[in-house]
Amino acid sequence: MNRLRSQAGVCRLSEMRSRWYCVLSMAVAILFCSACTASPMPASYIDQSTPEAAIRSLNDALTRGDVGAVEALVYPGDKSSADAIAGLRELVARGGVSYVSDLKIDVVANDGNVARARTSEHNRVVLKTGEPLLDEQTGNLYTLMKKGDRWYFIGLGQQVPPGWIYDARHTPAPQQGVP
Repeated sequence: MNRLRSQAGVCRLSEMRSRWYCVLSMAVAILFCSACTASPMPASYIDQSTPEAAIRSLNDALTRGDVGAVEALVYPGDKSSADAIAGLRELVARGGVSYVSDLKIDVVANDGNVARARTSEHNRVVLKTGEPLLDEQTGNLYTLMKKGDRWYFIGLGQQVPPGWIYDARHTPAPQQGVP
């Protein structure tokens, strides 16, 4: 009888261990799969509800040196922004910090799915040593696409993003019907 009890105790113990092993294995698998999502998780301060909010969030991410947040703001699968992200990654690795002030945003076209915006801002980029790399009034052209309820950048860092053309005066203007 004692032998039967001890075997039952061993059996219960091994069942308990295998249950915990199973739960632990599932937890590890869930964590692993969640880390393999197609696009990075946006930081808590990222707002992509409007094109203007996405542009402000981009500037916040640049000021923080948060490359992951910048990646989360880029349209999933957009390979044309890779150079800009690689450049930001290198700048951050070298201790570079970007400060944007006096941001003005002009959304020049928005059909609900694709938006084009022109910005004007004072941009100051310095190394952590204090060495200035840039300190001037600058401007940017952005093309954003909506996916679900979020706005994403496409062609980030390109001098002329997708959907922009230069007119006869060499002034950038949104091209109609082209993302």
